[in-house]
Amino acid sequence: MRILKAMISGFVFASMAFAQLPEAPQPQPGPKHITFWTFRKSWQDPPLRTNKQMFRSKTFLLSTIGGAAAMIVACRNKRSGEDFASEVPAVIGIDALAYLGGRYFTQSYAVAPGVYEMIHYSISAAK
Repeated sequence: MRILKAMISGFVFASMAFAQLPEAPQPQPGPKHITFWTFRKSWQDPPLRTNKQMFRSKTFLLSTIGGAAAMIVACRNKRSGEDFASEVPAVIGIDALAYLGGRYFTQSYAVAPGVYEMIHYSISAAK
């Protein structure tokens, strides 16, 4: 009975707190033309790109696919010391940060992690 009361009171407090949260900022029409180097100046500004724009971005897709391909080649090479069990979560995390950087800050932040993955796994596979 105590657990049920605690769960109900926790739910009530959580719903009251959730009701007071402000709406998340939505992408607004910003500058007429958002380029590769366009940078978001303040954390209060809306995101620069939508999900659709990010997942259709050629630079983001090429760097992400290139990093994943380099990881696969390195993990299949027995001499590299790389293992799928440890590298897949790392690549997913790096690509998630690249997505967030490209969507909220600048597209150039979305390319650098993929390039880092390609260099790291190419050196590892060349051992």
